[in-house]
Amino acid sequence: MAPVDIYKRAVAAMHAMPAPPYIQFNTQVRTIIRGGHEIIIIQRLAHVERTSDQNVVARDVDETIDNRAEPFDIAPDLFVDPAVKAKPASNSQTLYSGLDDLTDGPLKTIGVVRVTYVHYKVRTAGTEDLPHCASSIHLRLEPLGDPWIYNLRELWVDPATSRICKAVAVWHGHINSTKVIAPITLDLDENGFITHFSTLVSAHFVIGGIVSVQQDGSYDHPQAVDESVWSAFNSEQKANDGKQ
Repeated sequence: MAPVDIYKRAVAAMHAMPAPPYIQFNTQVRTIIRGGHEIIIIQRLAHVERTSDQNVVARDVDETIDNRAEPFDIAPDLFVDPAVKAKPASNSQTLYSGLDDLTDGPLKTIGVVRVTYVHYKVRTAGTEDLPHCASSIHLRLEPLGDPWIYNLRELWVDPATSRICKAVAVWHGHINSTKVIAPITLDLDENGFITHFSTLVSAHFVIGGIVSVQQDGSYDHPQAVDESVWSAFNSEQKANDGKQ
């Protein structure tokens, strides 16, 4: 199968994985800040997300969130519906999935879905055994459209199911008004949810020189919850914010 067709099937497979309306999950994020000296910060965070707009509310399990190590705001359902349909605004610093759109309306079976236009040049880079994804097909992607929107650079695809097992996406953003571009590696489970992310961001400041921020975050398996859990979590978080 041609690399672009493997990619198209992966797009269809991920669009076929809907997220529940609300999910609850925990993360642990390790941040290393290197500048004049090294700072290591470990945070355990509790989250509830409304998946229709990827609105994530976070609360530190141990203590007040350390703003020096603000974790990347990456929802675990980034690669499944409805998040996969979202496209960033021109000035957005949010990480988006970068997958192409479907063109045949509601998905019935992968075989009948068409991706009319692919915004990447796709080539195969071999196969690789990953945890829970044996003999995954490694694809390299070069954007043909706006690299801000089409931010994927590598994918590892399960040859049996066409689901994405691992991805490398590029984040475009700012740190203290300094523009930075950083690759983010994302591991996905069999349901299309992110289980781990890692990234290294470097920025050069006129005062302070080069500062790098390395983050590794792991996700507990998200679970579906109802709207009452979302509302209660939100109310509790607002009350905590008011005490600070």
